[in-house]
Amino acid sequence: MSNYHRSTRECLFDQLRPELQHGLREYFDAHEWGEIETQELQCCETVVEIKGSNWLPTWLGGKRETTSYIGIILTEQTLVWVREQGTRVNVTGARLVNIRTRTLHSTFSKEIKLEITGLIENAAGIITGVIGLGPEPAAQIFCDEVCQTIEKVNPDVARKWPRWMGGS
Repeated sequence: MSNYHRSTRECLFDQLRPELQHGLREYFDAHEWGEIETQELQCCETVVEIKGSNWLPTWLGGKRETTSYIGIILTEQTLVWVREQGTRVNVTGARLVNIRTRTLHSTFSKEIKLEITGLIENAAGIITGVIGLGPEPAAQIFCDEVCQTIEKVNPDVARKWPRWMGGS
């Protein structure tokens, strides 16, 4: 079972939490990508709540945040996600031509995960990461739209067997 409870909703950029909007706006401005509202194809927000408690952070003198928020925005050229936990806001993005995605379904919690593989901003090489979403239909619709948009921009190449293995 998962230690998290996730709930995802489809929304517009202006319906995201203000902290998520601010982080995304700064990111788009830093990359000179223009106005988010005119570019957004799809957007969703996920609320992540930690179930149960862990005594270790408290024992070490830290305060553990029990709720975090994730916003993901899809444009024709980019996928950008922002996470707010407490006072920290982290934004990461990737160009669609540099990534592949697939949707994973958790067996026990019924939550959906968007797996992203490729060149993600500030990474030294190709990496794989997962963004957890809730079990709601909005999460599945969002993942399907992301995968379809990436397939249009970065189509999967049919691979052939090399000649030395009997290919042509």
